[in-house]
Amino acid sequence: MQVEMNETVNMKMEASLLELLVEIDPKLYSKYLSNKNGRLVLYVRLKMSLYGTLMACLFWRILTEKFLTWVLRSTNLTEVLLTS
Repeated sequence: MQVEMNETVNMKMEASLLELLVEIDPKLYSKYLSNKNGRLVLYVRLKMSLYGTLMACLFWRILTEKFLTWVLRSTNLTEVLLTS
């Protein structure tokens, strides 16, 4: 599936992912770090392939949550899970 992406998509990285990137290549990433409210952050512009992967991940998460909700409602597993 190919989609034309006309907008710029930016992503904010923090915590573990940011630490890994800086550990892998400190010279490259250290100069782009920002300090927001005492925490290090990195803002990146996504390419279309990464944007598609991110959207697929979000879609899968939403789909999984919906599915689990439907299953729990239809099988009355809610009581079993809550009492365990």
